[in-house]
Amino acid sequence: MLLKNNKTIQQRLKMAVVIIMAITVSYLCGNYYKHYKSNQKLPANLSATLLNPPQDINQLNLLDQHGQDFKAKDLMDYWNLVFIGNPAPESEKVINKAISVFNEFVTENDLQKKIRFILIAKDAQVSQQDMLGYLPKQAHFFIGLTGQDKELKAIKKVLGYLDETHFIYLINNQGAFNAIFDSQMSEVEIAKNIKAIMMLHGDL
Repeated sequence: MLLKNNKTIQQRLKMAVVIIMAITVSYLCGNYYKHYKSNQKLPANLSATLLNPPQDINQLNLLDQHGQDFKAKDLMDYWNLVFIGNPAPESEKVINKAISVFNEFVTENDLQKKIRFILIAKDAQVSQQDMLGYLPKQAHFFIGLTGQDKELKAIKKVLGYLDETHFIYLINNQGAFNAIFDSQMSEVEIAKNIKAIMMLHGDL
C-alpha cells in the first residue's frame, strides 16, 4: 500500500513539474513575442528620443494665455510640441522653428490640424498678458501656459527639464509624454519624426 502511494506521489510530482515548465515556457515565449513585435514597430531612422511606453501626464493645473484653465485632459486629441521657456529672445528661435514645423504639413491639412505648439513658462512671474503679447497673433496652434511655481515644477519634473536645456517635448494625443527632440534638429527632421511616431500610434 505504501509503495503504491509513493508511486502515485511521484507521478503527481512529475505532472506538476511538466505543468510548471509549460507555464514558464509559455510566459517566456509570450514576453519574447511582445518584445519582438514592439521592436518591429520602431522606425529604424527615428532620430528623436522615444519613450517606450509613453509616460502618462496625470496632473496639470495651468492657465493659457487667455486665462482659461488648462488641465491634463486638454492635452488629449492633439499632438503637442512643448517647449519650456519665458517670453524672451531665448524662446523666439524655437517659436520660429515651431511655425516652420507646422508649415511642413501645409499640404496635409488633416494631419496639420492635429498639431499644436505649447510654450510653458519657465518661471511663475510670467503672466497671461506676457504670453498673450508674445505669441504669434495669427497662429491659432500656439498655446502659452503659465502657473504657480509648484505647478510649473511638477510638469518640469515629468518632462525631465533642467534649466538652460533646449529640448522640444512631444506629448501625444492620449496626453502622454512620448518623445524628445533636440531643438537643433531641422524642422524637416522634426516633422518627419512626428509623422513616423503618429504612424506608430496608428494616427495616420
